[in-house]
Amino acid sequence: MAMDSDDRSLVPVFHALMEGLDSLLDALDVAMRNYEDADAAAEDQLRQFED
Repeated sequence: MAMDSDDRSLVPVFHALMEGLDSLLDALDVAMRNYEDADAAAEDQLRQFED
């Protein structure tokens, strides 16, 4: 009997998990870019107080 021979096999679950991980990685990339942009903007605003 093949591992993916019916709807109760783990193969579809594995594929769904891999798709979810891809989505998570994409979301983390976006979050890190947004954080870096916000950090740079905050540094620019706070730089005026250094002098």
